[in-house]
Amino acid sequence: MAKAIEKVGAALDAMTSSTALLCLQLDEYVGEPLHQYAQFAEVIKSVLRYRTEQQLALESTSDLIATKRSQLQQLAQADAEAQRITDALRASPDPSPPPPVLATTPPTGLMARVGARLTAMMDADPEATRRQNIAKARDVLMLLEAQREKQANALVQAAAATAHDLERFQRQKARDLARVVREMARLHVEYCRKNLHAWQDAKKELSHIPTVLDD
Repeated sequence: MAKAIEKVGAALDAMTSSTALLCLQLDEYVGEPLHQYAQFAEVIKSVLRYRTEQQLALESTSDLIATKRSQLQQLAQADAEAQRITDALRASPDPSPPPPVLATTPPTGLMARVGARLTAMMDADPEATRRQNIAKARDVLMLLEAQREKQANALVQAAAATAHDLERFQRQKARDLARVVREMARLHVEYCRKNLHAWQDAKKELSHIPTVLDD
């Protein structure tokens, strides 16, 4: 009886020891690859996030180009209409000369400055102002179109890099998972083999214990 109890205790000790060893081995051969796999997955997420940001930037620039192009068209139409009116006024006969203006004392101080500002504004060439606005709008549109082309090229490169990384990720994932499954199977087989051997010894000793017979 004592020897059988000793064998059972030894089997329990062996199972406890092999279980602790199995945990350490699983952490080394399974946990670390899975941790690396998770880190690589985060890298893929960052790549996808960058590609999405590039796509949104390109769409935003395209929308802004459409707005600026519409504004340029409106400026061009306004300039054409103003030019048409100017040509019509030039073609009409000259009106009668205005009545003579009585001489007045020129204003001084604040009134003089305000009057000078108004005069400068009224003397400004509206046609030149319109042409300047059109030129500025065209310059902005050209810059935006150049920016969009640059963003489109960056998006193409990002898409190619993303596809390459995803393909590599899938291949690596398949290899890692296959290796993890093999390691888990190997460790589990070894774990079961050790425990089976210990419990077989205990069972052998238990079989030597005589059974209690009925009276």
